[in-house]
Amino acid sequence: RSVLGPRVKGMFLIHVLGQVPTMQEYVRFIDENRLLLVEDCCESLGGHFGRQHVGTFGVAGSFSFYFSHHLTTVEGGMIITTNSALYVDLVSLRAHGWTRGRSDKAMWKDRYPDLDERFLFVTAGYNVRPTEIQGAIGSVQLRKLDDMLDARQRLAHRVHEWTRKYAPWLELIGADRLPTTPNAVQRRERTHSWMTLPFRLRDFAPIDSSSLKTHLENRNVETRPIIAGNLARHPATQQFHTRSAASLACCDNLLSRGFMIGCHPVLDDQAFETLESAFYSLSKF
Repeated sequence: RSVLGPRVKGMFLIHVLGQVPTMQEYVRFIDENRLLLVEDCCESLGGHFGRQHVGTFGVAGSFSFYFSHHLTTVEGGMIITTNSALYVDLVSLRAHGWTRGRSDKAMWKDRYPDLDERFLFVTAGYNVRPTEIQGAIGSVQLRKLDDMLDARQRLAHRVHEWTRKYAPWLELIGADRLPTTPNAVQRRERTHSWMTLPFRLRDFAPIDSSSLKTHLENRNVETRPIIAGNLARHPATQQFHTRSAASLACCDNLLSRGFMIGCHPVLDDQAFETLESAFYSLSKF
């Protein structure tokens, strides 16, 4: 609430790494303050709250189909909305601000009769149009999405068991969302779609994060920061005027004590054995 003011028109809510937040709190907040809600669901395809899919609570929701995400077309993504005016503007934004493909193309033609209707530009725009090949790749994967989400959950369940057995000083963030068994859940009951496997060292951990990541990397388990750690520390933020909370202690904690590994839906036997062996080796600490 500290950032509310006359210039604030909406909230951009990010569903991080597959975890869906308690949405009624956010919906209540935006309704009370007459704000628009835009959801970033790039890491949470398949996640639901109250049997409602992420991205459908606000005016629009964005999804990523980058090659490491739940569904991939190698690059690109999509935006969903039920707002027809926003929809036609998004059609233009993805194609140089062009009227081509807009349902209100005739209106713009009538407004500007002196301009060639075939090349009429009404807004700023980009060149981010998906290709037919990307669509074909995505369509095939879409039919497999539920199975892939189930496989991600099963892997998260197994890894959680390994950490409890071999490294109880290592927390799998989001493990509280796992069902008691690795069995599949109903599509609309999925509140966590497991983009990656994020970890945080507990206070009593016998090893620091840097040494642990080196240990895993030496056993062919790739690691990376949780998203990008504390983004406020990155040089890119120095190029813009930004505001942040007085303390970013939680972000710094994730930067210094957190990391994540991949959560691939299709692991062959050798990859699975490599992963299990790496976690078993943590029992020596």
